[in-house]
Order: sequence, then structure tokens, then C-alpha cells
Amino acid sequence: MIGLVVSELLRARSRRLVVVAFVAVAAVIVVVTTIATMNSVRPSPSQLAQDQQRYDADLKACMGPSGPTSPPPGYPDVESFCRDVVAPPGANTGADVLTLHGLDRLQQGTAPMAAMLAVVLGATLMGADLSTGTMGTLLVWEPRRVRVFLIRAAVVAVVVFAFVIGVQAILALAFRLGVGLRGVADAPGWLGRAVGTTARIGVIAVVWGLLAYVAASLTRTTGGGMGVMALELVAIEGFWRGNQPSIQRWTLIQNATAFVSRTAYTTSPPPEMMGGYGYLPIGGQVGMTTPNEALLTLLAYVAAALLVGLVVFSRRDVT
Repeated sequence: MIGLVVSELLRARSRRLVVVAFVAVAAVIVVVTTIATMNSVRPSPSQLAQDQQRYDADLKACMGPSGPTSPPPGYPDVESFCRDVVAPPGANTGADVLTLHGLDRLQQGTAPMAAMLAVVLGATLMGADLSTGTMGTLLVWEPRRVRVFLIRAAVVAVVVFAFVIGVQAILALAFRLGVGLRGVADAPGWLGRAVGTTARIGVIAVVWGLLAYVAASLTRTTGGGMGVMALELVAIEGFWRGNQPSIQRWTLIQNATAFVSRTAYTTSPPPEMMGGYGYLPIGGQVGMTTPNEALLTLLAYVAAALLVGLVVFSRRDVT
């Protein structure tokens, strides 16, 4: 078993696509953060002082009579809730100013790209061997198909998660250097938030990668795996969700967004929430889809997909 694990890890590492994709994404991150740093102008002390005063006033108002009378579910007290929802100092100094407060939002914005890359990696790590016939050679050496399928799925998860960790580490480092040069670095706890967001994005990428892995196994090609995922995102996540809003609770994108952003999602907002569907701070209201519920939904989808893929892979002829 250990030999199979090592073999699969070496096989994944040797894929040119994995290395090329990582280098390309890292290069894009460096270029974009360099441009953002050059366009950023450090605020003056008076601007920072005004922003601190604004934050103190907003925080006091949230904790006052006009704010919540009791902490929402998930918060130990009202102050914790207010500190989570009120824009922190440095966040209102200007749209072009780099601040460490903006790193978390930037990381969340990269989640869709991470998911798409995970689909490519997951589909490739299974579809390439099936389409070229090398899977048959592997099964001669290791005929236990259940073990092969599950170990390769685990390798896909490890490779995708490591890929995301590496990319997000480069993003955080480049952004921190840019903030240090021409931005606002006063953001206590930014590293912990960055680590947490990175982990959540990594989990979502693993979900997408494993679904693409199963899709490639069923279609026997890399393109088929990516095509199935694209069809699901366009036909179900896009068209069907737009015409049947009630299914949003069960869609991949909705649950992934709720989990990555740590917000509870509702399809039945209170009257004061204009615009229909929307996200509310974690804790939310009774009946909302919490981030933990969203994660459990995604994991259930992955487990069901792996079960179907395992049954088909173990019974189908592989040549």
C-alpha cells in the first residue's frame, strides 16, 4: 500500500501541468501585486486618524441602543459581533490604498480560480491515465481497484490542497510586502485570518478537484471530466438556479461561498433585507444555511460522487 501511495504521489508530481500551472499562477500574483503596490499611496497621519475616529464612532453606535440587544448565535457577546461587522481602522482610507484588512477579501476573491484549477488538476490526474491506457498497466501491478481508486482520490486531495496552500502563501507574502512598502499595515490578527481563509479555500478546491476526478473516471477522459463540471456549473448552477431559486440551498457555488466567506446564507430574508437573497454575518438567523451546514452539504456530495465512481471503476473494463 505504501508503495502505491508513493507511486501515485510521484506520478502526480511529475505531471507537467501541475508545475506549469503553479508557476503561471505565481507569476500572475507577483505581477498583479507589483502593479497594485505601484498604484498605492500611503495615507497621511491625519487621514489615518480620521479613519480611526470613524471606526470608533461606528463601533460605539453598533454597541449602543441602535445595535443588537443580544449577541446573534455564534458570538459570545455583542462587542464581538460589532467588531466583526464594522469596517476596521484602515479599511476606509481609500480604494487604491493597500491594507492588510483587504487581504482576506482578496483571498476570497481567488476562490473561484482555485476551484477551476482544482477541476483541471483533478480531471487530469485520472483522465490522462484512462485515455492513454496506462491505467491498465497500473492495474496489472496493483489489481485491487478499490485501493487504487481511493488512494488516487486521496492523492488528488493532497495535491490540490498543497497547490492552494502554496499559491495563497505567495499571495499573502507578496501582498504583505506591498502593504509594507506603500500601504497600511495596522491590522492585528491578519495572519490568523489569512491562514483560516487559505484553509477554507483549500477545502473547497479539494471538493471541486474530487468531483472532477470522479467525472473524469466516469467519462474516461480529462476533457470529459472538465466538461461534466462545466455543464453542471452552467446548466444547474447558472440556468436552473436562476429559474428555481429554491434550489440555491443545495448548489455547489452557494454552499462554497457560504463556507469560504464564513457567512450564513438565506433564501428567506427578513423584510428589511431588500433585493431578495443575500448573505448575513455568521450567526445569522434561525433557518439560515450556516457555514458548517454548507460544508457538510459539500462533503455529502463528494462522498456520494466517490461512491458512484468507485462502483463503476471496480466493475468496468479498463484497457
